[in-house]
Amino acid sequence: MWLEILVVVGILVLGFLVTNWFTGRMYYKCSGCKTLNAKRREKCRMCGHSLVDNAE
Repeated sequence: MWLEILVVVGILVLGFLVTNWFTGRMYYKCSGCKTLNAKRREKCRMCGHSLVDNAE
């Protein structure tokens, strides 16, 4: 019983960590409206705020 619970919790935690890692690698979060945007975008799809660093 306890082993089954630990396995389920382990799967959920591992899925959470992988999802957060993937999101961080694939998307930018707009500093203006906090919307997730694909890294290929230069401007936020919701508010139009610039997503790229001006130093580049």
